[in-house]
Amino acid sequence: MKSYTFLIASLSSIAFLSACGDSDSNNDTSKEQLTIKTSIFPYEDWTKKIGGDFVHVSTVVPVGADAHTYEPTPQEMIEVAEADAFIYNGANFEAFAASIVSAIKNQDVHILEGATQTSLIDSNHDHGHHGHNDASHDHESNGDVLIEGLSDHYHTGDSVELMIDAEEDTHSNNWSWYTKHGDGEWELTEHEGTNEYTGVVNESHQVKAILHGEEVAQSDVITLTIDDHDGHSHGDEDPHVWLDPIRSIEIAASIRDTLTQLMPEQEAYFIDNFESLEQEFQELDQAFQELADESILDTFIVSHAGYGYWESRYGIKQIGIAGISPTSEPSQSELIKTVELAQDLGLNHVVFEPNITPRVAEVVQNHLDADSLLIHPLEALTEEDKENNADYFSLMYENIETLNIALND
Repeated sequence: MKSYTFLIASLSSIAFLSACGDSDSNNDTSKEQLTIKTSIFPYEDWTKKIGGDFVHVSTVVPVGADAHTYEPTPQEMIEVAEADAFIYNGANFEAFAASIVSAIKNQDVHILEGATQTSLIDSNHDHGHHGHNDASHDHESNGDVLIEGLSDHYHTGDSVELMIDAEEDTHSNNWSWYTKHGDGEWELTEHEGTNEYTGVVNESHQVKAILHGEEVAQSDVITLTIDDHDGHSHGDEDPHVWLDPIRSIEIAASIRDTLTQLMPEQEAYFIDNFESLEQEFQELDQAFQELADESILDTFIVSHAGYGYWESRYGIKQIGIAGISPTSEPSQSELIKTVELAQDLGLNHVVFEPNITPRVAEVVQNHLDADSLLIHPLEALTEEDKENNADYFSLMYENIETLNIALND
C-alpha cells in the first residue's frame, strides 16, 4: 500500500496541473481522436473496434504481465489522468484500479467499470457438481440415504439438480419428492417414481425424499437457498466476465455509449462498428455452444478457476487447481481431491495459462501423467500474441480449439 500511496499523491498533483493547463481539451468534441486507457486487453480491443479511427487506445497492464498483481508505474497512472476515459473491469479484479479511480474521480476523465454493466456469477458458482471447492456441494444424510447436489448459491431462475445416492439404490422407482415453502405443509411434487429432482428454483424452499414400499427410508431435509445480490460488483463474484460472449455484448454496448458521449458527432459511426462487433460475439457464442453440444466430456482441469462463465452459459465445467485468483493455492488435501476427481473423470490434459504457471498445476500434471495444453485468459497479451496481431476473437477461437482437445482426446 505504501507504493500506491506515493503513486496516488504523484498522480493527484500532476493531474491537477494537467487539468489547469488543459481544461478545455477533454471537453473539445471536435478533436480528431479520443485517448482511452483500459485496464485489460479485451476492453482495449473492443474499444478499438468500436472507435476505429477516432480513438487511441492502450492498456495499463503491459504485454506478458498478470493483471491480478500488476502495479502501474507513476508515468502510467499519469497517462490515465490525462486520458479522456478510463475503462476497467472492477469486481475486485485489478488490484490497482481502485487506487486509480480514487485519484482521478475529480478529474475530467470519464470512468467506466465494465463489470457493473452486466450480471456476474458467484466466484464458487458450480451447479455441475465437478467443482474444485467441495464446500459448495452438500451431502445431506439419513442413514444410508444421501441427497447429492447444491443447496446454496442459487439465483432466481437457476436450474436445480438433486439426486438420491443410497448404498443400495434398487428401488429408484419408489422415491417421492416433497417440498415445503416457508411455514407451509410438505407437498408432494411431480418428481414421483424417480431418484432425481430437477427444475427451476424461484424462491428458497426445503426439499426431502421418501422411499415407499417394503423398505421405507427418508432423507434429511435440505434447503435450497436463493442469494440474489443487490447491484453487480461484490467481492464474492467472478470477475472474468469478458470470457462470456453474451455478457461481453452488454459491456461493449456501454463502451459504445461512452464514446458517443465523448464524441457525439460520430454516433452513427460508433453504432455501425458496434453492430459488427455484436455479430462477432454472437458467432463466437454459437461456436462455444456447438463445442459443448458435440464434446464427449464436459469438464476440463485448468491451472486456476477463472473460467466459470463457460460453465454458467454452456455447461463446460472447470476444475480449478488454484482458486479464482491464480495466487490462491490449494491445500494438500484439496490437491489430492483434485487429482482423484480428474482420474475419476478420465481427464488426460492439464490446461495452463501463458502468463501464469502455478507450481501446483505442474504437480497435478505429473501425478496424472497428463499432457499439457494452453488456454488464454485474455487479460493481457503475450509477446507472441502481439507479433501475431492477435485480437479478442482470434484468442477465443484458439481457446475453443484447446477445449476441443481437452474434452475429446
